[in-house]
Amino acid sequence: MQYDFDEIIDRRGTGALKYEALLPRWGRDDLLPLWVADMDFKTPPFIMEALRRHRRMRPEQARQRALELLELVGIDDPEARMRLQPHYFSGGMRQRCVLAIALALGPRILLADEPTTALDVTVQARMLDPLRDVQRKTGVGIILVSHDLGVVARVADRVAVMYAGRLVETGSAADVFYDPRHPYTWGLL
Repeated sequence: MQYDFDEIIDRRGTGALKYEALLPRWGRDDLLPLWVADMDFKTPPFIMEALRRHRRMRPEQARQRALELLELVGIDDPEARMRLQPHYFSGGMRQRCVLAIALALGPRILLADEPTTALDVTVQARMLDPLRDVQRKTGVGIILVSHDLGVVARVADRVAVMYAGRLVETGSAADVFYDPRHPYTWGLL
């Protein structure tokens, strides 16, 4: 896979990211949206901490940017939500908070791995719409990983289908959905 004319996926077959800098170290395993084990954790301070450490923002600047990010991803009344703990958030709101955290440092590529897992169909749409809006507003590239082609159809411009760790089909969303070539793609549809 190429990004800015440079290979970002190791071609030796491991599928590993060649440049781990694409994923900030603070945001790898701790961004799971089901953080309820830590009842003192609040999303905006987490966003603000990342901004203060990595963008050298003053506390008030970081707070303002956190509010902007929460609003960008569709969190109603971000000022009031900043004071709430995760158990007050629905699954969809948690997913949007994770999206805000991921956008905090202005990435050029966002890797969304099963962003609608554990969400019902109506909540899925409310999650995917902000994802698409964020893409349009910020210009961030999104790599969406999903086994749910309904989710993929709603968001993707281009689709790559993998089977047994190998890329078996690529093309525009319309090509893959209306003229699938590989039997695994047929099965997913």
